[in-house]
Amino acid sequence: DAKPPVDMKKLIKDRVILSALKPDMWTDEHDGIIGRWFSESPSRLLVVYYDPHSGLNVDYSTPHHPPEELTYFIRPEGVEITAANFHKKVQYGTVKSQYIESLLRLMTGVYAPIFFENKSWPDSIKNDFSAQLHKFLANLTDTRYKMEGHTVLYIPNEGTSIPPEVAAKDKELVSRLETAMIHWTRQIKEVLSSQDAIETAENAGPLEEIEFWKSRCDDLSG
Repeated sequence: DAKPPVDMKKLIKDRVILSALKPDMWTDEHDGIIGRWFSESPSRLLVVYYDPHSGLNVDYSTPHHPPEELTYFIRPEGVEITAANFHKKVQYGTVKSQYIESLLRLMTGVYAPIFFENKSWPDSIKNDFSAQLHKFLANLTDTRYKMEGHTVLYIPNEGTSIPPEVAAKDKELVSRLETAMIHWTRQIKEVLSSQDAIETAENAGPLEEIEFWKSRCDDLSG
């Protein structure tokens, strides 16, 4: 006997994780938006979130005012999504209101370790991707802590299981770590040269100068 067709809308609904969500919140309008995302919508992004005023929302773009929780679905361009390929082709997850912090935690705690431990990629591709991943994580780390007024240096978590004498002979690995250190010097230079961060009068004296360098020390101390 032929199996009944899979309800694609249910695949989405079953993966929405919002603390305020209740089954009776789903409407026919939501079903239509989800259905069009699979067939008609040019948007690769689908988001579901709850707003205290407007209730449950399903949309093709992120809201202007960040909600407390948001579940996202991202599909590749030019690929028809079916029940058979949904799990391989659709990236989804739920993030809290602190999106940058949540993304950094997800990247450093889940995706980056999985990638760096992967041995199946060709060296040329993995080396290039590793360099770009470190660059992204360095900038993401910098952005996340700048929001709190701190400067935190990104420490690459790669090659930690390799003996130092072996790692030192890996030119590609050494190059990536050196690139991270160059990023550190830029961060530190930016902090130390940001004299404009504190308004100082023309007649500012030693006490103001001491206070400025104390603030720089607090910044770099995280």
